[in-house]
Amino acid sequence: MPSGLGSHYVYLGNHELASDYCWKSINLHRKNGDEYGEFDAWDSLGHVHHTAGDYRSAIDSFTAALHLATDPETFWRRGRVLTLLGDAYMAVGDLVAAHESWQQALQILEDKQHVDAAAVRARLQSSGTDNDTEAAAD
Repeated sequence: MPSGLGSHYVYLGNHELASDYCWKSINLHRKNGDEYGEFDAWDSLGHVHHTAGDYRSAIDSFTAALHLATDPETFWRRGRVLTLLGDAYMAVGDLVAAHESWQQALQILEDKQHVDAAAVRARLQSSGTDNDTEAAAD
């Protein structure tokens, strides 16, 4: 799949070619009505932008992926994308949006008893945005 090639080129450091393949995949899956494939391609494009340091574009791509992440079988992936969205928000200095994304991710990952929940919890605690824990202590 083109988004798979996009991921490959990210690891090779060719972000431009990676982006091109992700866009081809987005258009292909959209044309074929494959929401899961399109979700996957938007997620890949978010990774491309994030690794290139283009955090605003990463936010746009991860947000587009989230609009397509409705299949209950892959709901844990929504949690993963929300985690990465939070990371991108943190990179641009939007702590409120990062906190909201990470909180949503944590809820999903904890509900699924997914191992990544601990890493999201750590992000919230280390960023100083874990107000829910502080409120519970009052």
